[in-house]
This record gives sequence, C-alpha cells and structure tokens, in this order.
Amino acid sequence: MHNNPVTYAIYITVIAPNGIRELLNITALIGMTLMDVLIKRGYRAPGICGGTGLCKACQVTVIAGVEKLNEPSEKELIMLKVLGEVQENSRMACQMRVRPGMNGLIIKLESKKIYKL
Repeated sequence: MHNNPVTYAIYITVIAPNGIRELLNITALIGMTLMDVLIKRGYRAPGICGGTGLCKACQVTVIAGVEKLNEPSEKELIMLKVLGEVQENSRMACQMRVRPGMNGLIIKLESKKIYKL
C-alpha cells in the first residue's frame, strides 16, 4: 500500500513591498511551507538560513486570515522578537505550513529580499 501525498488547492493574495497584489492559485502539498509555495510560483528569497527561521529574508505580515494558520513555534516567536520592527501579525513564510482552510489568506511581503522572477 502506497502513502500518497495529500495535496490541497489554495488561493492566497500576496502584496509585494511596492503594493502590487497577486492572487496565487496553487496546488500544494499539505505541510509545505508558504515559502515553498512562493518559490513554486516564481518568487525568490535569498535567505541564508535555508528555511530554518533564523534570518529576516522571508518576513511577512498577515493582513487577513491569521486564524487560518498554524500557530507560530516558540523559536519563530523568539526570532521575530530578535528581528525587531515586527507587528503582532508578523510571521516567517518559511515557518507557515500549508493546511486545509487557508484559502483567502492575504500576506504582505515585508522584506525586499523576496522578489518575483
């Protein structure tokens, strides 16, 4: 018997630092990070931490849908405090996991290091 990965069709709105909005419709594996989803759709974030949540490259602000996300880990909360200049709804895209029910999520890319190819 094979364990097939569970995929989920999601749509989220991404607001770039310059204010341009993009609606992303994507099929993603449950458990993928939001950073993985952004990369799959042509965004790049040259973070030095490799998705471990130890740099500022993928910081986002959740404009709508924060209740649809996994809770931030203690490590993520500590890193957000260390980074400073964050809001209550700030998150790290590399720590946010795709899960059912996150349709309609709106995020703003806070770092100019995340860019669209």
